[in-house]
Amino acid sequence: MANSIWGVLTPFKAPLLMLAAERGYTVSLVIQFWLAGLFLFPLLRELGRSWPACFVGAVSWALCSNLLLFHWLYLNVFTWLPLVLWSWERHLRFRSAGWALAASMFLALAFVGGSVQFAVFSAAWFGLYSLGRVSGDGWRERLNGVLGIAGAGLVAGLLGAVQFVPFLEFLP
Repeated sequence: MANSIWGVLTPFKAPLLMLAAERGYTVSLVIQFWLAGLFLFPLLRELGRSWPACFVGAVSWALCSNLLLFHWLYLNVFTWLPLVLWSWERHLRFRSAGWALAASMFLALAFVGGSVQFAVFSAAWFGLYSLGRVSGDGWRERLNGVLGIAGAGLVAGLLGAVQFVPFLEFLP
């Protein structure tokens, strides 16, 4: 784990433990492509899109060029990001700490799905999206929104730290 191998702790590595390497890798990729599309569907519905638009969006996400061309690098991470954003949208809608925690947990899964660099990309994507959704009439409401984003990111970082602490010890 100290050499920052891609996504050692991601649940998508489970088929590699149960099947032969080639078969497990293939099964893992098929599962991830399906889940990438499936996980975008609830986000698009939450944003008010129609069923056909959700289907087209989900298929487009699952089969986009980044996921197809660099699948072993991106899929472990970017499969989870639609669930991160969906959970955050639900948090904003219902003002529920449970949905914010769910967003943190999905973000942590994205963190452990890749490398340190992709953890930074995932955190930046979540942060920029969430900052764009901060609303309120006064500075206090906006400050509370920013603090909520920082808190969710901190919880995700703590949950995902299990993959990065050995890497940080390896740096010196």
